[in-house]
Amino acid sequence: QYIDSDLPATGGSYTGEYIFHLMKEGLNVMHSNHVQLINMIRRVSDFILDVRGGGMAAVGGKTSGATPKLDYMVSALKKVFGGAGSTQMQCVARAGGYRVNITPKSGGGGGAARTLSYWCLTPSLSLIDLKALNVRSILVTSGTLSPLPSYALELGLPFPNRLENPHIISSKQVHVQIISKGVSGKHL
Repeated sequence: QYIDSDLPATGGSYTGEYIFHLMKEGLNVMHSNHVQLINMIRRVSDFILDVRGGGMAAVGGKTSGATPKLDYMVSALKKVFGGAGSTQMQCVARAGGYRVNITPKSGGGGGAARTLSYWCLTPSLSLIDLKALNVRSILVTSGTLSPLPSYALELGLPFPNRLENPHIISSKQVHVQIISKGVSGKHL
């Protein structure tokens, strides 16, 4: 309801820090109480699993997958507020690498649906998450990563082993052309 009442029907795109405003005003969730919400969601997920007859033992003591939408909400809260031990300042700094996008209201019947997206625009944040999972090796391949040193800097992790080959396409093989009209003759 908060999003519907305070944002234009056309939706919009906002800085990553705007997610904290949405969480606080729309859900009353802040850095200081997000862990309580995560724990409550886990208890509800456990209850649903028990009601379904699965119990905790059915999935090895973990509720993951038993209630996918609740699991997704927990994942989203962790993405916004960070893992255990993250300070509020760290969360705000991390949000600078994100963008909040809210889709326009769709013209469906009943309640018009919106989508709230939290897009990561800084690749180093994703690689830091991978490193936290103790990933031992990452293989990055592409034909467009050159120059590799600046790309490695953008990813935010050291690359001790690198293999960079020269371009295999000569300048004689490249053709650049500006197309002003489409197949139907319409100006592009």
